[in-house]
Amino acid sequence: MQTALNQLFIAALLLTSISPLSAQSIGPYPFVNLKELPPADPDTDYGARIARTMHLLSTSTADRPNKVKILFFGQSITRQNHSRRIIEAKLRARYPHAQLEVLNTAIGGYGSDKSLMVMKHTVIPYQPDLIVFHVYDSGPETAYEDIIKTIRTRTTAELITVTHHLDTYGAEIDAKREAASQLRRDLAEKYQSESVDIRPQWQPYLDLHGLDRSDLLGDNIHHNTHGGELWGALQARHFEEQPYDATAWAKRIQVIDVAADSRDIDLEFHGIRVDAICRSGRGKAAITIDGKKPSEIRDTWAVTLPTKTPIDYRPAVNRIHLADTPIAAEKWTLTVDQCSESADTYSYSVRAEFSGEQGKGRQGEPFTTTNQVIQIQPEWFALSQAVRIKKKPIPVPFDITWEVYPTSLDEWQYDGPDTDNNPSGQVTLVQQLKPGQHRLQIRVTEGDMQIEKLLIYRPYSADLP
Repeated sequence: MQTALNQLFIAALLLTSISPLSAQSIGPYPFVNLKELPPADPDTDYGARIARTMHLLSTSTADRPNKVKILFFGQSITRQNHSRRIIEAKLRARYPHAQLEVLNTAIGGYGSDKSLMVMKHTVIPYQPDLIVFHVYDSGPETAYEDIIKTIRTRTTAELITVTHHLDTYGAEIDAKREAASQLRRDLAEKYQSESVDIRPQWQPYLDLHGLDRSDLLGDNIHHNTHGGELWGALQARHFEEQPYDATAWAKRIQVIDVAADSRDIDLEFHGIRVDAICRSGRGKAAITIDGKKPSEIRDTWAVTLPTKTPIDYRPAVNRIHLADTPIAAEKWTLTVDQCSESADTYSYSVRAEFSGEQGKGRQGEPFTTTNQVIQIQPEWFALSQAVRIKKKPIPVPFDITWEVYPTSLDEWQYDGPDTDNNPSGQVTLVQQLKPGQHRLQIRVTEGDMQIEKLLIYRPYSADLP
């Protein structure tokens, strides 16, 4: 049985048009242009703040693989995929037994304000073990920090943040980039993220090899192959093992051993997510949280990123909000039937796969579906943005679709060890709960499935000032 989270991971890959690299085909990254790097900083404790991720990787064995989910988040520099490919190649080659899942959900042109808007679709539902994050500032001054706060509040992911490389926009932009990089260094300390300080390493590399900034760029800012290899290699340096010290993450991820032959589990816990590890037997189990099925709790539902316009790959709507009403798994379609050349005026209708027609809307007005499930604010539409970027009108009519789906399980069916798709045996039972005290009940209703461990996830924000 494919879990809801596996379905979510596959859906995300389809939506971002970035396929996972095959574990069989990928090896150490075949650098083409990269030359000798500047010496590593002796004062930098590489990997100190991603210690749990590195521990999971390094302790994976053929008999006991660990599941490790890594998500790359940002805009076009991250979407170029250099860092993802280089880091993934390093990790797959060094830790071949780890159950490694890697995803890149970056969207070009989406600075901090728009990234904050879409992350409820592109980051939070995936609950990764590690997020690698780089984005430029845009919109409100607090947007970048608000993204980090959201990660720290809504996930237990370890976090890598990256400063800016050198571009060719000139001295005025250089000063702004340096100020922004300093902000990232400061916030890395405040929120205890692993800081990859790219900026002070870029010029020494250029000097070492007699290069100009433009030699690493395809335009004023985006990397060519050489620049992308440097960008990724400097980040990959941080994926180093640290001495084992579980106290570094024990407050965030609690591991509970389950007594042999337990068929009923009743557990009070403080957190936002519970995973189980099961590697023997077969059967079914019923799950409840605070006396309810997880599907009866609004927070455990999520929405896929809405699809693109006909003229651009970016989402046509940046956010969809689920209201506090009964929710069902369903595909939704918003049909834009009229749209001006500038996309400043437009009208649309909305329908649901099973619930039927759900009303009509137009630019500048908040929209709520007839059944009160979906809400869309006018500023979440990105039609005019697509026209500005592509400099051509959007043909109509066209459809924008998204799916509402559960991220948790009411019933967990375990069909025995899945050595191909889930060799770790780790399954998420419930996630995206409000931080706080909860009660989990698991009741095995069929078969002889043996739950070995429970993992309780508590966000960083519980331990931060």
